Amino acid sequence: MSAKSFVQFTALALVISFTAPAFAADDASMHQVYLAAEAGKFNEAQSMMDKVLHDHPNSAKAHYVRG
Repeated sequence: MSAKSFVQFTALALVISFTAPAFAADDASMHQVYLAAEAGKFNEAQSMMDKVLHDHPNSAKAHYVRG
């Protein structure tokens, strides 16, 4: 990993760590969304993200995960 990539990755990790949580307790976690997508359950992952974005329309973190 190049120094530039490491700095970019670290900056992204810090931004995600210090922003307000995008997901409420009743919303799917990022991990659950990723697991659904990795398992090929794209409709399920999309439904999870639709609910999160409905509940948190201004969440940059949720928009990032959806992308």
